[in-house]
Amino acid sequence: LALLQTKPINVAELDVLRDRGILYYNAVKESGWEGEVELVQVEGEDHAFHILKYETENARKMIKRLASFVLKQ
Repeated sequence: LALLQTKPINVAELDVLRDRGILYYNAVKESGWEGEVELVQVEGEDHAFHILKYETENARKMIKRLASFVLKQ
């Protein structure tokens, strides 16, 4: 974690793990880590929507966002 400049945290509105993702985001922000943390919540979607419904517009946006993050690292 210390080597990363940016840490994206992605959650889906209907995901049962959404609240944990938000708690993790807040913990990273409050930890004193000097990088940039970003929380993205996708409305109307459930867990792993970008894999299970990859043809939707929300999935395409998420896949593009994930690829962009990986390519920057």
